[in-house]
Amino acid sequence: MSKYNETNCDREPIRIPGCIQPHGILICLKEPEMTILQVSQNIGERLGFERVEDLLYQNLGRVVGEDSYNNLCKRISAEGDVAQLNPYSFVIPTMQKTQDTNVLIPTSWDATFHRSGGLLLMEMELSTSRNEDYLEAFYKKGKQSITALAGTHDVQLLTLMTVNEVARITGYDRVMAYRFDKDGHGEVVAEKKDDSLRESFHGLRYPATDIPKQARELYLKNWIRVIPDRSYQPVPIIPPNNPLTDEPLDLSFAWSRSVSPIHLQYLKNMGVEASMSISLVVEGKLWGLIACHNSHPRYVPYEARSMCEFLGQMLSWHIDTSAASMLAEQLHASRHHTTILYNAMSLSETWITGLLAQPDQLLGMVGATGAAVCYDRQIFRVGKTPPLESLVELVEIYKKFPPCKTLSTDCLADHYDRGSEIKDTASGVLATFLSQANGDAILWFRPEVAKTVNWGGRDVKGAADAHGNLAPRASFALWKEVLSGKSETWQNSDEVVASELRHSVMEMVIKHRIKKAHDQEILRVKIAEEDLRKQEEFIDTICHEIRNPINGITGSVELLRDQLTQIRALMSTFQGAATAELSDSIEEIKLNIDSIAECAEHQTMITNDVLKFNVNGPAHELVRVPFVVQTVIQQVARMFVGKIQKRGIKFNLNVPAHPLVVRGDAQRLKQVVINLVANAVKFTEKGQISVSMGKVLATAQHKFIQISVEDTGIGMTEDERQALFSGNSEEIGSPIKSRSATNLSRTLSEVGSSGDLVGDMTRGGGLGLKISRRNVQLMKGDLEISSQKKCWKSI
Repeated sequence: MSKYNETNCDREPIRIPGCIQPHGILICLKEPEMTILQVSQNIGERLGFERVEDLLYQNLGRVVGEDSYNNLCKRISAEGDVAQLNPYSFVIPTMQKTQDTNVLIPTSWDATFHRSGGLLLMEMELSTSRNEDYLEAFYKKGKQSITALAGTHDVQLLTLMTVNEVARITGYDRVMAYRFDKDGHGEVVAEKKDDSLRESFHGLRYPATDIPKQARELYLKNWIRVIPDRSYQPVPIIPPNNPLTDEPLDLSFAWSRSVSPIHLQYLKNMGVEASMSISLVVEGKLWGLIACHNSHPRYVPYEARSMCEFLGQMLSWHIDTSAASMLAEQLHASRHHTTILYNAMSLSETWITGLLAQPDQLLGMVGATGAAVCYDRQIFRVGKTPPLESLVELVEIYKKFPPCKTLSTDCLADHYDRGSEIKDTASGVLATFLSQANGDAILWFRPEVAKTVNWGGRDVKGAADAHGNLAPRASFALWKEVLSGKSETWQNSDEVVASELRHSVMEMVIKHRIKKAHDQEILRVKIAEEDLRKQEEFIDTICHEIRNPINGITGSVELLRDQLTQIRALMSTFQGAATAELSDSIEEIKLNIDSIAECAEHQTMITNDVLKFNVNGPAHELVRVPFVVQTVIQQVARMFVGKIQKRGIKFNLNVPAHPLVVRGDAQRLKQVVINLVANAVKFTEKGQISVSMGKVLATAQHKFIQISVEDTGIGMTEDERQALFSGNSEEIGSPIKSRSATNLSRTLSEVGSSGDLVGDMTRGGGLGLKISRRNVQLMKGDLEISSQKKCWKSI
């Protein structure tokens, strides 16, 4: 025998039953022609048509008459929203029974409209009397109901008053208000019943399986559902499928929709012959229902149904407002605790220390009896908590849950196999995660609280009938169940303040990490500054030692020049071949002295470059600010253009007119361009010098800009070009403290004695280019050289 359960019911096609209840007539129209594409089969016997099929693909005027049809089309065109037409009344001939025969008598009908599946659905029902006495009486009823509810703010009292008003307006002999819990079970929280009914349902609970999932979804879409006669025979729709989609017609918003046979049997088992349900929707969720039952068939007219629906909406709004107000009050009380916790964490060395120093606040904020802070593979406990072994297992279980920030349960045994073993301390768990993947979380615990629940019948799931068809439960007798392993339910406010504490803790974690990183950075800077100071002192000493002999050389050169001047003056008094020969020797000596002077000058420049170049100092820290690349290049050009033109050299500057704004180290870029242009000026005697800004290559994180400095100077060979950048980085780039004064002096001497300075006065040592290349590399770029000996050179 197949079991009846919610999953089986979820598969029942209640939205597309293919039929309606017989108290209504359904006509499905294609707009704008208003062509009939589907009708309910009862239209024939109700309105006197012999063959229902003959109405298909006919104009609606065939049913309601040309005058009513034309007026209706005008109203639809004017309103746009067809719901504004409801109810639309008209008079059409209707089959009425007399003593001897059936005759067509002009009768008033009400029509309501909505759209579904590309069709305009018109549902018709017989109109109630709308004379002045009826309208005045109904108006008074509605006004009394609204006045009574408007002056009440207590939700429980308001719910009871709404139930009483619905019973007064509709005349049902039992009207109840259900409230659903988070598991979907319903509890009767208010009831108005006729004195003839002995049994009260107030306080009884009904299982979630009584209302399947898809039925709850329909209650959210259509706030009211009515069944005038439980014993009705369903009326099929002809044809059963929507001709536009070739699919069953969706009747989700149709008040005449035929309901599930299982539900009809459910009502029969309860002794109910007519029913009406009004949805109570709060925050977009089904909060509950107002359920109306009658022991005899009962029809409720459109106006009464509309008023009841309005009362349900009013009650829903009041519940929503009250819930928001209650949540605000609960949060206000809880935030007193979280404020103390925040201050404690702020003043403590670590956030955990501050949190654990306020156990009453940590527990009191959510009404827990125990808590555990799990962080960085450590667990700290407060109050009454499960054993450490259980906490470790629980954390591992939560790590496998779908990603979330906060979750709660009032029955841990539903998620943890050994939950029943720790129910005295942790039947309920509220968790907020700092890092769910790492198991970093704050957990709160509540103990088991045994409860007795009054169920409206013990047979919760029921079974299939004798023919194997799904059948609802048949027992509704009071059954008391003692629930164990459950704690007090966590409220929304508990989850909110837990989430707020999570944010505060995350803020503290970030602050502590920033402070730690800041302290480490300060220490690193101090160490770097001390190293730099020692390096600078060492460099200053070495360079001082180098400058002393250079200064001596420079002084000696000046003395030699003075002495040569004196010798020339003395020789001017002599004549002869010997004198001419001696004069030539003196001129040669002068050239050598000038060469020595230039060597000394270049050696001084190299020494100054070494003093300025320190890879461990600020040179490694880029200052990133927005700047215009063209502006930097133009500033450098202005520095050199005068000197270049005085030497008779042509100067070309080629940069794009549209400014290119980048974020980077403008000063460092400027230093590089100055060095390159200075080299071009220094080694170019004739021809031209060109500075150009080329193409821009952009990536997701960087912009690469090509800047070229070209000249017609002395150039260099390929071997010289490769040798320039292939030297050991220790010569210039490695920390000075790793080399001795002798090594440094040797390095500088080698630069001066390699032939670049002493052997060829037109060559440079290359240190400036090496420094420039290092700066460019710091800016994620590179410096390249293409050259031909004694020809055009491009950097």
